[in-house]
Amino acid sequence: MARLNLDILHEITNEIAIFEARDRQATLSNLALICHAANESIRPILFAQVKWPHPDRHDQESGLHFFPEELWLYFRNFHLDWPDHWPDANPPLRGVKPSVNVYKAKHLDKLQVALPKMSNIHTFQMTCPFDPPNTLLGSLVACPNIKDLRITDTPLCSTALPSLPSNFILERMTLSPVAEVARIGEGPYGRRYHNVMYFACMHRKGHWDHSGDGNWHFAGQRYLFDLCRPECLRYLQISGNYCAFWDLAHSFWPSLETLVLTGPPCFNSRDGYSLADVVGRMPKLRDLRVLHCKVSGALIGDHAQPQIYMVQEPGSASRLGIDSMPPTIYSQITSLALSNVCNIKKVLRYTTALERLAVSAIITHPRKPIALSIQEIEGLLADLEAGGGNKHLKFVRIMSEDRLDSELFVDLGRVCPRLEIVEVEQCGYRNGDASDEWADYGDVFSTYKHLKELRIGIPFPGCDEHEYELEEDNCATCVLVDRKPCATYIASRVPTLRCIGFEYRARTTQSSLRYEDRWMDFDIVRLCDGSIKLIEQRPTWYPFPEVWERVILEE
Repeated sequence: MARLNLDILHEITNEIAIFEARDRQATLSNLALICHAANESIRPILFAQVKWPHPDRHDQESGLHFFPEELWLYFRNFHLDWPDHWPDANPPLRGVKPSVNVYKAKHLDKLQVALPKMSNIHTFQMTCPFDPPNTLLGSLVACPNIKDLRITDTPLCSTALPSLPSNFILERMTLSPVAEVARIGEGPYGRRYHNVMYFACMHRKGHWDHSGDGNWHFAGQRYLFDLCRPECLRYLQISGNYCAFWDLAHSFWPSLETLVLTGPPCFNSRDGYSLADVVGRMPKLRDLRVLHCKVSGALIGDHAQPQIYMVQEPGSASRLGIDSMPPTIYSQITSLALSNVCNIKKVLRYTTALERLAVSAIITHPRKPIALSIQEIEGLLADLEAGGGNKHLKFVRIMSEDRLDSELFVDLGRVCPRLEIVEVEQCGYRNGDASDEWADYGDVFSTYKHLKELRIGIPFPGCDEHEYELEEDNCATCVLVDRKPCATYIASRVPTLRCIGFEYRARTTQSSLRYEDRWMDFDIVRLCDGSIKLIEQRPTWYPFPEVWERVILEE
């Protein structure tokens, strides 16, 4: 057989890379069977991201099967994803339960032996229904190639962690506790949270009932400060269940570029409720995402859940025990994402270098959040203009509770003349008669001289929620009826536009009564004769806590 041209093989694998994850893996597996050269070339791609254990790969004698040693050098991203139902089975699967709430997994020794030999590993993610044993953590820190550690949906109880070798230096750390499920607007969210059985697992029910437990808060701190060096971290995502402002402000983070705060905001008696003091300890911080969520019914004493003050109220001195930082410290931030838990009054007057801004409505699942009103958005724009932060702004993503009209976009374009990407979503989209003509929107957006991508949740008639009793194909046609001609018209008025999208309300499956907001997006192709062709994109979404880059929505 003639040797396969490797340049051609490279082009083929590049095309396959845009497939959905499941299709991509299946196609690569089949391609690897063509010949030895194809197999050798595709192995590093096929096994770059792996997950273990596989529920169906085991035998009675050796237990869970692990990957052959000749594949270990290809691993770049390893996910220890232990099935939720194994500890709750009777008897427990792949482990033992010495007591009611304690599960000890078997066969972890296979991973512990392999970890230090994974010479090209970069990312290790852990999602387990048990407290990670110290032997596993010891093998983890013995692997100096790991630069990105993600511990998600895993109960952390141990506070005595292994000593950190001098050559184990993390650059990225993610700490997300058990059952921390955020709902962003009324759009898509993780598929695993659709099933009520996700919340019925014993370890999640116990963790949910004691989510304010001080020991777990302390364990989260220990993982942060004992497994990483603050002076070396470049990216940190951490939940308020694990860390308060006090904890962050009492360390210096000279290399940190991205800080992502999730979960309920955590306050204690020493906190002054201002983030400026925290940002002041991070001189290289550019991307700040304060994505704390509202917790319905949460009370602190006799008071409702407090807001996060980005700027200290007059006369309220910082209680952090350090010199309080002035709000001008926010001038170093170029990308700022905020949730509706944040009190954003005045903060945008100090973000003078801002290039990207996102304001989202976030609440704990399964409730639905309430987004900003039009009046609040206008106040936000006024603060931007007053501080000069509007001058460099290129990306805006905002959720509104109110129906959108052209007047809002007139103000947005006037205040932010350099916008390239605009996304304004109606949280809980509602169809209805449009208050403005297409020409009104065309007139407005034709003044946006740099606009490349536009997504707006403006109302369209027809296709109301009860009409989704129709077949799926008919529903898609119904949504397209007005949106595609409108997209063509706006594209004809805005010559710089490359992509346009409109919001609609969709039922997630034919058998479900659950609805969510979706986007119908089009790529704009401008032909030589001056005509415009629209190519419908596949559905996309922002997997939490991502706010800047969309990915394909895999149903």
